[in-house]
Amino acid sequence: MHGTLTKTAETIDSKKKTIAINAVVSAQALRDAVNTVYKNSERAVYSSAPILNCINLRLNAGKMTVAKYGIDLQISTDIDAMGTGNIAIPARPLAAFLSGVDADTVNIRKDAEASAVKLSCGEWSVSIFTMDPDDAPEWTDMPEPLRSFDLAEGVLQWLFKMTAPFVSADEVRYYLNGVCFELEENTVRVIATDGHRLGSRETATAAPLHGWTIRPIVPYFAVTALKGIVADKEVSVSFFTRTRPKLDKPTTDEAYPTHAIFTAGGFMVATKLIDGTFPDWRRVVPSDVGRVSIDIDVKKVGQFAKITSGFSSTSRAVSISPAEDGIRLESKIDAQDISGFVAGNRSGNFEKFGVNVQYLKELSASFGSKIVKAMPNGAGDPIIFTAPDSPKGEFAVLMPMRV
Repeated sequence: MHGTLTKTAETIDSKKKTIAINAVVSAQALRDAVNTVYKNSERAVYSSAPILNCINLRLNAGKMTVAKYGIDLQISTDIDAMGTGNIAIPARPLAAFLSGVDADTVNIRKDAEASAVKLSCGEWSVSIFTMDPDDAPEWTDMPEPLRSFDLAEGVLQWLFKMTAPFVSADEVRYYLNGVCFELEENTVRVIATDGHRLGSRETATAAPLHGWTIRPIVPYFAVTALKGIVADKEVSVSFFTRTRPKLDKPTTDEAYPTHAIFTAGGFMVATKLIDGTFPDWRRVVPSDVGRVSIDIDVKKVGQFAKITSGFSSTSRAVSISPAEDGIRLESKIDAQDISGFVAGNRSGNFEKFGVNVQYLKELSASFGSKIVKAMPNGAGDPIIFTAPDSPKGEFAVLMPMRV
């Protein structure tokens, strides 16, 4: 037993001796890269696996890869740098040091025998204990993607704006904890729902895209990271699959989506996908044929939601009924009446219906339009929403409330 322990210690000590770095890099470039990677990555503190709290710095051929390798989400980018080496530095002290220095360059040095890396910038320097970068769970065995496509500048952000607000936080229905991608011939559609609301938006691809029966679900934490990184950039998207035996037919393999990689503006965001089946949303989306169309002022809805918030944090039901040259919003909270008139066009009369006013506010704002069109069909039916200039495939659905 003593010999085994000695051998293990020697192996660890030998491994430590290989961890060294000697690099010079722009302070601003490193600061921007670390801040973006750290801010948008998994931020849980892993006391049992501290490598997950580290930023990896790897130098190769005049470039430094700055990366944070999480279990479910991995973000990286390359910046110009001189030197050699590979190291993992705890993200929090590294980001703090970079935020406080103002010289032009950062020198990063760790000899093979040292236990800490020394970072110097101008008159400031720090020593930070490091970890073995090879312990990071970097995904290096990715297969070839099954589907890849490019989205023009700002398109991914535009798609997420209509769907991200409707992602469910209910972990029991984990398959709703993300945005579903549907790929049809030369078309990308995204959908999200929490069971009360649903949002859909689609876009044509510039290059040919083959349809796909698999519908990958990108988890909400990855959507949030992408919103913070992508902004108005052009994005390349790739989906990856693996095979496994079918549950109902173990002798037959089936492909299932496992990962997605998004690249934009020099950053790569790789994420695991939700292993589940997104529901057939078409079964709950009613037809808009023959429905009354009501114009609703988005700003007025926000004002009404703000007023009602002062009366209750839980009771948010509002009834919508026809009024001359518009609609009337009414809410009764603890025997207190709140009402208002919203001017707008409507194509005919309709039966009074109720909705959650906060849901209505968020849904209306997701279109990015001053006016939304509501299409009810009775007090108990789902309400369809569009904007006056909604393109094909853009709509939302809101389930009614009893009032």
